[in-house]
Amino acid sequence: MKYKIYVKLERIIKSIDWHIFIRVNLRLSAFNYLDTSPFFEIFMRSRIENNVLFIHHEDVPEFKKGGSVVRNSYFWALRSIAGRARRYHDWEYESEVWFALERMLLSFTESGYLGYKETMLEFPLSQGEIPSVLRNVATWE
Repeated sequence: MKYKIYVKLERIIKSIDWHIFIRVNLRLSAFNYLDTSPFFEIFMRSRIENNVLFIHHEDVPEFKKGGSVVRNSYFWALRSIAGRARRYHDWEYESEVWFALERMLLSFTESGYLGYKETMLEFPLSQGEIPSVLRNVATWE
């Protein structure tokens, strides 16, 4: 029953506004059957320094041999456009690829296979304004 209500709400809200859709889904994710993570750990921690976007190394996807095809594809897609993607280090994305990064994150979000924890960027409030190209896939702490 939750799933049917969730899908109907998702369709209605998507047609209204992307930002409203995210806010409502955050509230729904507290009891959503897919997302059991605590509310305060929903997104990928990010920051921008010298026009380079850094995604915290603990929040980037992991490659798992024999793992989910979607998650492994997501890993390779994100890694392929990263300027630097070393193990146990923050992944770096230059401003030239932010548009591609946004399109990729939106695509994997809309597929329904990955949750917001894995596809949304979270910036610290001290970051200031989120660049316009990343606004559809980002929020503040």
